[in-house]
Amino acid sequence: RLAPGERLYGTGSRALPLDRRGYRLDLYNQAHYGSQNNEPNLGITLPTVLSSRGYMLFFDHHAAGYLDLGKTDKNVLEYGGENLTSLSYFVITGRNQAEILGRYTALTGRQPLPPRWALGLIQSRFGYKTDVEMQQVASRMRRENFPLDALVLDLYWFGGTKRQGDFTWDASHFPDPAAMMSRLNQKGVKTILISEPYVMRTSRNDSLVRTQGLIGTTTTGKPFTVASFWAGPASILDVFKPSARAWLWSNYKRLHDQGVAGWWSDLGEPENHPEAMQHVAGPTRTVHNAYGQVWAGILQDNYTKEYPDERVFNLARSGWAGLQRNSVFPWSGDI
Repeated sequence: RLAPGERLYGTGSRALPLDRRGYRLDLYNQAHYGSQNNEPNLGITLPTVLSSRGYMLFFDHHAAGYLDLGKTDKNVLEYGGENLTSLSYFVITGRNQAEILGRYTALTGRQPLPPRWALGLIQSRFGYKTDVEMQQVASRMRRENFPLDALVLDLYWFGGTKRQGDFTWDASHFPDPAAMMSRLNQKGVKTILISEPYVMRTSRNDSLVRTQGLIGTTTTGKPFTVASFWAGPASILDVFKPSARAWLWSNYKRLHDQGVAGWWSDLGEPENHPEAMQHVAGPTRTVHNAYGQVWAGILQDNYTKEYPDERVFNLARSGWAGLQRNSVFPWSGDI
């Protein structure tokens, strides 16, 4: 039951007033392009409610659910989740909001320090198409006396919209990426690459991921094709499978060793995630909210093992409670 005048904060990234009281909110990560004020559901929904009365509720389930914060009954806060065999939740208290949040992060994980360069200006557009363009942008920014610490390469680095899942440089426009990134690094400019959880049917890796069972399936265990993916038919990598995680890391490691300094994990809700799809950890609506979290863990866990002296930078628009422990730095989605 809610007290008169009680204010409720949290619940993740939403284009709503800070006080969420009076709303019924989905707990299901969603991509809404061109979102504006009053968009209730975006890419990071959190099962957390922070009250002005000095407590926080954390519902420890990533299955699809909702928070009714006085919408149906103005005096009642209600949580509901799908297919729950048990209910786990935490009541976190403290002398002030800072102490409550400190105890929440003690429970769900603390944010590692970002690399120092990530605190500077990160420049992005859709998109830089050649190594020459990258060099020209970096040189002009320096010449015009603008700060610049990193450039973000959108999907042209691997060849454009139809090549998602390639994880290989487009040699016709980036003939020597290691040399390019080295030259940029000498100017104090790091390189960040986009990556998506989709492997398109037109990708060079289409056959590999399907024959090796690295993707989501139908209920009968056959490879699932997402026919309605925005760029064309595609598969979704099953990041809950150890084999898929290992394959993804092998690609990230190769790119890292060429000089890539940071990562942009895009579409990680995943944005088009058919409810009929099955993952090794369960059906779509059971695992959907955990997807971005597990994907980010591939980078964090393997950097910890193989590059312990490096800090991870992962720009992502989707996640779940505890995303901070995987060095996720959220962005707003395509507003």
